[in-house]
Amino acid sequence: MFNKFIKLTLIIIFIFFTTNAYASQQINHGFQVTVKIKPEVNRVGDILSYQVKVNHDPKFKIIEAKPDLNPFYIHQYQVFKKKNGVLYQIRISSFQLGEQVIPSWNIAYILGKEKGIILIPQIKIKIASVLTSNDNLRLKPLKSVFDFKWFIIILLAIILGIILIIFSGIFRKRNTFLPAVNSDLIIESNFFREISALEALDVSQKENVDLFCVQISRIIREFLSYQYKKQLTNLTSDEILRELELYLTESKLESLKKILDFLDLVKFAKYNLTNQMKSDFLKQVKTVIF
Repeated sequence: MFNKFIKLTLIIIFIFFTTNAYASQQINHGFQVTVKIKPEVNRVGDILSYQVKVNHDPKFKIIEAKPDLNPFYIHQYQVFKKKNGVLYQIRISSFQLGEQVIPSWNIAYILGKEKGIILIPQIKIKIASVLTSNDNLRLKPLKSVFDFKWFIIILLAIILGIILIIFSGIFRKRNTFLPAVNSDLIIESNFFREISALEALDVSQKENVDLFCVQISRIIREFLSYQYKKQLTNLTSDEILRELELYLTESKLESLKKILDFLDLVKFAKYNLTNQMKSDFLKQVKTVIF
């Protein structure tokens, strides 16, 4: 009984394998064709990856031929040959809506003196203007704009912003205990520093007299321009007095006139200027101008 069971089992296994091998040979005739299309959900103008893989016996020789896939537009066509197969990598797109058919096409082969063709099956796909959940195709989840990488970047940016706000608040609180710095005081300090530098200039030397007149005239005009928000640097002495007569008291206007007249006297009339006269003049400038 046991021997009969073993024999029956062996017969069934033999019939199963021989039948499958025969079917495989009849169906594929020595070829195995695999067709893939990505993505499965497409919109007008999308570039699709259309891949055809043909596995065959090394004895077969494949004759390359570019397929006509009308109405699909072919962007790129690549062929990768191996010893026992060939891969067609084609990038296509469609500009028509609705169900579209990627047409079937033929690949020629040679086996010795025999010639034949391999039929690549057609594929139906759907082209939509807007993706909807009612598509009959298997939808793939759309990749979110805010993937994990961008989530981390945005989170770090928020944390950094919070830290900066906290530290700026602390710094602002500390600064409330510091006295406010008056910009006018800084400007005035700079002009005083320039005048102090002129006090060290020896005007007993003739060449230094002109330098002194040019520098002190520039300092006076620049400071008056800043103080009264007027452009006085290129004006003559009389023009400066006319521009400022509405801003100065009569006594201060007269004192300013004496300063400008003295400079003109030294500069143009070549008045003999001594170091003592220079020091007294600078004291007068500080009193009247500042």
